[in-house]
Amino acid sequence: RLAWVRYNMGQYESALEPLKECLRRERKSVEAMHLFAQIYDKLGMKSMATGMFQKILKIVPDHKAAIAALKQMKIN
Repeated sequence: RLAWVRYNMGQYESALEPLKECLRRERKSVEAMHLFAQIYDKLGMKSMATGMFQKILKIVPDHKAAIAALKQMKIN
């Protein structure tokens, strides 16, 4: 939750630590992975974002937001 608040405030880097903690507790939290990917994208870390979106698709192959984000990243 703290990570979402920080993300919405544009505090992307400070949102990473709470997300890391979340993934330590729930390794397959697609919601946390998705937020990680969005933050990586905002920080210009495109390869990290792509990798995270791909990891999401391994867990949920029809994850619409991850599919759309990957398509958009390939366009840009």
